Amino acid sequence: LQELEVVKNEHTDARKKLEEEQHHFKQAEKELYEIDKKIAVNKVRLENYRRELELLGSDEIQQTNKVQPLQDESLHWQQEHIASKNVFDTLITNENILKEKIHSVQTEIETLRNTVADVRRKLDAKKNEHSLTKNLYESFEGFPESIKYLKKNVASMRDAPLLSDIVNTHDDYKTAIESYLDQWLNYYIVNDLDQAVAAIHALDANDKGRANFFLLNEFNGSDISAPDLPGVIPALQVVSMHTKYTSLLNHLLGHVMIISDETRFAEISGLLSKQYPHLHLLSQSGKIIKSGKSVTGGSVGLFKGKRLGREKNLKSLEEEITLITKEEENIAAVIKEKESQLESLRESTADKEIRKATDAMNHVNQQLVSAQTRLDHIRNVLKQMQDKKESFNRMILQTEQESLQLNMSHEQTIHFKDQKQGSLLDMESAFREVTEKLNLHNNAYNQENIRYHQQLNKYDSVHQDLRYKITRIKESETLLQTNQKQLTDVKEELIEIKNKIEEIQKGLFKMYDEKVVKETMLATVEQDYYGSRGEIAETEDAIKTLQKKKEQSDVILGGIKDKLNDLKVQLAATKERLWVEFQVELEQVLDNEPPQNISIEELQEKVEAAKKRLENYGEVNPMAIQAFEEMKQRYDFIKSQREDLVNAKTSLLTTIDEIDTTARKKFDDAFIQIRQNFQEVFRGLFSSEDDCDLILKENSDPLEAEIEIIAKPKGKKPTVLDQLSGGEKTLTGMSLLFALYLLKPAPFCILDEVDAPLDDNNITKFNNIVRKFSDNSQFIIVTHNKRTMAEVDIIYGVTMAEQGISKVVPVDFRNLN
Repeated sequence: LQELEVVKNEHTDARKKLEEEQHHFKQAEKELYEIDKKIAVNKVRLENYRRELELLGSDEIQQTNKVQPLQDESLHWQQEHIASKNVFDTLITNENILKEKIHSVQTEIETLRNTVADVRRKLDAKKNEHSLTKNLYESFEGFPESIKYLKKNVASMRDAPLLSDIVNTHDDYKTAIESYLDQWLNYYIVNDLDQAVAAIHALDANDKGRANFFLLNEFNGSDISAPDLPGVIPALQVVSMHTKYTSLLNHLLGHVMIISDETRFAEISGLLSKQYPHLHLLSQSGKIIKSGKSVTGGSVGLFKGKRLGREKNLKSLEEEITLITKEEENIAAVIKEKESQLESLRESTADKEIRKATDAMNHVNQQLVSAQTRLDHIRNVLKQMQDKKESFNRMILQTEQESLQLNMSHEQTIHFKDQKQGSLLDMESAFREVTEKLNLHNNAYNQENIRYHQQLNKYDSVHQDLRYKITRIKESETLLQTNQKQLTDVKEELIEIKNKIEEIQKGLFKMYDEKVVKETMLATVEQDYYGSRGEIAETEDAIKTLQKKKEQSDVILGGIKDKLNDLKVQLAATKERLWVEFQVELEQVLDNEPPQNISIEELQEKVEAAKKRLENYGEVNPMAIQAFEEMKQRYDFIKSQREDLVNAKTSLLTTIDEIDTTARKKFDDAFIQIRQNFQEVFRGLFSSEDDCDLILKENSDPLEAEIEIIAKPKGKKPTVLDQLSGGEKTLTGMSLLFALYLLKPAPFCILDEVDAPLDDNNITKFNNIVRKFSDNSQFIIVTHNKRTMAEVDIIYGVTMAEQGISKVVPVDFRNLN
């Protein structure tokens, strides 16, 4: 055993040295393998790099050949862009000039329409005044009954004028002259006393009151010379009349003077009264009249001055109406000419050419951008190729240097490997000798060891068999005890089960008996139920029969009620007819028994005779003609008023049509302007490549038509606005709002958290456009965004310093540096 241990130690030392030498050899092999692998990899890399350089060279040539055509194409589209831009600018300039002309013509038409409206109002006023004056003149409304009677019924007085009809004066003096002549205005002017007496007899004979007369043949005096005084105008100088009545007016107004300055009336009248006590002095307004030592005056009525010269006023009004009508027709002709000119200008608009030019310019822009994009792409590709070539050249140089170093390392490693291989062979020979010696000693030791273990195994087998049998005996005893106990328990359970079965059988028999009894009872109850059910069915049939009879009775009763109502109506009609036609109550007829032997034909003849006698009864109303005349006058007046209303209605409808036409034209102009503004603001908030539009849906009335809003940001094709994001909807709404602002700015605008759905970039755009429009309008913004708060001039914060009490705290950023 000791010799074996010594040999084992020698073997172990030899094995360690051999393993160490093998490790060095394997390490040298591994290093050589790694170097060979790196050399092969570098070789492949060099081949790949050179192949890539060749491909890059060919691609570079291809891309370089594409540059010049693209440059030519880009230059071509640039020239096309300039040409299309010039065409577009020319069209826009011409269109703006045309719009200015249209606006100028529209302004002229609007001015002319306002003028014609004023003329029509003036014409309506004159017509109404003429109608009222004529009506008053012809009906003598406001005059005494005696005046009306003489004018209408006495032939000699129909051509006799009243004093109010022959006197006329300028409007400035009518009130004064009428105030002075008020007591004589209703005087008839007759030729002589005989004519006046005849009229008086006619009034007396018909009990029509009293009348006053001027006897024209009694006034033969000469003209009265009026004193020439400063600030005083003789009444005769401002009055116009027929020469036939000169003497009469000299008598009435020869000593009448008008003081034009009412503030100096007392002063001037004081001076004149001393020198000319016989003069009558009037203020120009007619409020003061001084005659001798008495003064009359006060407020002047609204219609004062309207009674003088009504006939001349009618002629003057007719002349004015004729002139105003001609003026209206002339202006209407000018308006029609201007409208045809406007229609011609509108038809010459170049909207289609502008749209075509816009489409052409957009197409050219797209082609130009496409060419520029492709050219830039090729230039970027060429630059990338150049960078790749430089990178590949650097990597080739680096790989070649690395390959040289690897080749040197490869030779050194081969030399080191050969050395280690010789040492390894020597050590393996010595190790084999030690191994053979160890094997001899191991074989001898193994033979003895085998015999020892064989005896030991026999002992262990016998001992293990004994322990197994003892264990089996103990387990059998335990199992026997357990089985005996289980047998006892099973017997006890069997006895209990038998007892339970007997009890269950007894209960089952009892339940069978109860079942028989209950089945008998159920049969009895079912028999009673079906009997009752039959009786119920018979009762229901009887009820249905009674209901049908009741419904039939109700129908018959309703018919009887209807007939009764018809009879009541006929009775009421008969009663009313008896009273209207015969003045007889129905009760009187019912009380009298009708004769039995008279036929219906005889009764009808008697009825007709009675009707005729009844119609002939009664006295003739002597006031019927007068009442008819008054009603006819009233009817004529109302008819004239109705004609005025119809004319006014026609004029009003014409004005409404003009307003509607103007509104439509203004709406069209405003819609076009708002559409252009909307597109400009939208592209300012989004980008120049985004598209938007306002489309007026087809409708006979553009004022009632729906407007469709279209917004198409770049990269999206939404069919409805709901498909846009919240920020895009907000910016679209702001674009439309500011498009309206460009047309007609408002004094202020409130924006409630419109920036909530916007990101930072769009917040900046929103703030910029609000700042831009704040020059013309004041913006009040409700916001929680800090970027918006930072842009405002004044910020108002709502705080609650005490519970339930809030207050507003303003901060003015304009005063801060």
